[in-house]
Amino acid sequence: MISVPRGFGRLLLDVPHRVFECSSSLASSAKESRREPSSLVHIDQHFQSVPKVERNKDTFLAAIAAFKEKKPRGHVEFINTALKYIKEYGIHKDLDIYKALLDVFPKGKMIPQNTFQRIFLHYPVQQNCCVKVLDEMEWNGVQPDKEIHDIVVNAFGDWNFATKKVKRMLYWMPKLKYSNKYLDRRDVEGKSLSPPELAGIALKMMSRDPGTELSLTRLAPKGPHDQPWFAIAQSLTQKNLIRGLHEDVEVRCSSVFRLFLAGISNSFFVGNTGGNVSGIIHLPGL
Repeated sequence: MISVPRGFGRLLLDVPHRVFECSSSLASSAKESRREPSSLVHIDQHFQSVPKVERNKDTFLAAIAAFKEKKPRGHVEFINTALKYIKEYGIHKDLDIYKALLDVFPKGKMIPQNTFQRIFLHYPVQQNCCVKVLDEMEWNGVQPDKEIHDIVVNAFGDWNFATKKVKRMLYWMPKLKYSNKYLDRRDVEGKSLSPPELAGIALKMMSRDPGTELSLTRLAPKGPHDQPWFAIAQSLTQKNLIRGLHEDVEVRCSSVFRLFLAGISNSFFVGNTGGNVSGIIHLPGL
């Protein structure tokens, strides 16, 4: 049995009101701090709120800077959301954008510190998100540099899953950049080519015969902004087959096919005579 001294209850009742006033002020400040998150903006709004006319590299980098200034968490969600809008802003081939996205990851805290963390995938969600950014770079043909490597190393360590990915990209992408025997990217990258010039490059990719000749025919314009044209690729064998055709033989055009060259859609169709002649005439155009 616990004995309670006399006057103990009165002692509790005589506690100064200042204590309760202090506690009530703390409670009110806590309520105000709870109300602060109502002013937060959804991650999508960082990119959706920008008008389509103003969607460019500067506004995209401004959204990243605003997130890094106010958000200590949610790095993965922000980067995944940013990757969805990167093509809408027309910056999916800009190396500086990928540097800014990878720089969102915090530095140091995700680096493995012991053997067990090195054996297992340390911070797997964050590393998979980093690999997703690097995959987007690889898919769009953006070659990483030493700064990209240093950003990933500072975030995840020297020999982690994401770091190995960027090391492989640094090794293989320069070697394989010009290895496509059908397209020399030096003819396309960094150049403002006209549609007929792009069509000529596409025809060279499809017609691998060394004797193939390219020709461009311009038609009469139907309007001030309409300048129709078509480009043709014919080899010497195809020309001889056409000369041997009877006048009554019809050359039929297949449906339009799509070929993407340097991110630009090219339309082409194939003309043939059915089963009578084995030769195929390429009649591409945009």
